[in-house]
Amino acid sequence: MRGYVGVRSMAASALAHIGDPQAVPALKEALADQSLNLQLAALKSLGELECTRALPAIAEFLQANDPRVRRTAALTIGMLKGSAAAPQLLNMARNDASPLVRPAAVEAIGMLGDADMIRYLLPMADDSNAYLRAALAHSLSSLDGESAEVQKVLMKLTGDQVEHVAIAAQRALEKCEQRARDRNAERAACPEPEQKHTSWLRRFLGRT
Repeated sequence: MRGYVGVRSMAASALAHIGDPQAVPALKEALADQSLNLQLAALKSLGELECTRALPAIAEFLQANDPRVRRTAALTIGMLKGSAAAPQLLNMARNDASPLVRPAAVEAIGMLGDADMIRYLLPMADDSNAYLRAALAHSLSSLDGESAEVQKVLMKLTGDQVEHVAIAAQRALEKCEQRARDRNAERAACPEPEQKHTSWLRRFLGRT
């Protein structure tokens, strides 16, 4: 990508909205640019284009000096389900120097969809970073909101002294309950084949 940085950044963002996979080479080239804004735009666009083959290049930005780049790279990896980067994301969630990167890493872990990560996330309920605790509520509910351990932590977070954390936890619990209701309704509407057969047979025989 050549031209003024602002124009190139806008172009990188526009490529994602167009949705053309042929834009990927240009976006990967933009990652190597010295412009921070262009790098950020390219990272976001690669995620929106669901370009999983760019994951190795994106993962390199988890080590970037600028926290905004690390944060965006983490969220992009989460969006792309880049499970190979799970150990790096977990390390960022625990140890990154930026208070804004750590919550993003927790959010990204939730986006990966790997319930095995729950055991590593649960201890973070006592973290001093309120934004991280709020992100934790969402990620835990996404990974397995019905497990007893997750429910216990979410209930604990609903009593958090920081209002936005308590609200996030309450919403996470409500989302879990809604998913359970939807699943039960679906099962009731579509019973197992044998159950349907039995119900039909009983009706045919005039039994209740």
